[in-house]
Amino acid sequence: MTDGREVATAVGHLVVARRPWSRQPLAWFALGPADRALVDPEHRVQPGDALLERLEAGRPSGSEQVASAVSGAVEALGPAGIGIRCDGIGLTGAVFAGESVRGPLFVAVGRRHSELRAGAIDVGAAGAILVAGARVESDALTRARAIGVRGVVTGGIGGRDLRAFLASEARQQAGLHPAVPFGLLVLDGYGRRPIARPIWTWLTAQQGQDVALLQDPPMLAAEAFSPVESVPFDHVRVVGGPALGREGRLLEAVGPWRAGGGLYQPSARVELEPEPPDLPAETRLLPLADLERFE
Repeated sequence: MTDGREVATAVGHLVVARRPWSRQPLAWFALGPADRALVDPEHRVQPGDALLERLEAGRPSGSEQVASAVSGAVEALGPAGIGIRCDGIGLTGAVFAGESVRGPLFVAVGRRHSELRAGAIDVGAAGAILVAGARVESDALTRARAIGVRGVVTGGIGGRDLRAFLASEARQQAGLHPAVPFGLLVLDGYGRRPIARPIWTWLTAQQGQDVALLQDPPMLAAEAFSPVESVPFDHVRVVGGPALGREGRLLEAVGPWRAGGGLYQPSARVELEPEPPDLPAETRLLPLADLERFE
């Protein structure tokens, strides 16, 4: 068995590194054929500043101004859109649906493995962006929007729930009086995906701070952010197989190991952390391809 430094030298470079955070990320705000930018190159914007004007069928009488959800400087401006170099830090996700929004961040579940259900959303969450845990149901998204929540951040979402949300979003925007913008940021993908512990720790540290959910790239942007804590090199997360979502410590490489179906894969011995309420600490042999680490 080896210590973290030896693992870093011998095995760490074989595990895919994930870099979820970026300093001063570039956000892109698309312009439609009839839309008009209201900013100039190198112009600085603040949250709430008019960013662009959307025109209905090219008629000025049907115009709607879209406000910036972030603070930063206009770095790119062209017929296709506006690029803003955001202040602060960005947390990149996998899927975004809805519109870019801004609001104070609040953690709505007790654990990163929990699922946000409709009954747990209180009217006091109006105007906020909620962290939902491993999954959010379509009923919860409907209730959140109905009471004025601005957005939801979740580790995963079911394909059916996402389709239901997209259909609801289309109906909202097609109405005579479009609803208040609402954004959904999915951090990892489809299904039930517990939020990674380093990301969960960072999100809980942002509680109460104003953040933005952005469409392109799918991202949470925070200006007044808590520092990102360094993650030990031997800390890994399982991203595939029966132990999906669990995290632990990389102990040693074991060479090719025969997995299910007779497939031999380069593998490692991993000490998985206990997860309440019913998963004990244990050591498993796992394919290196099913692991990721954080940088």
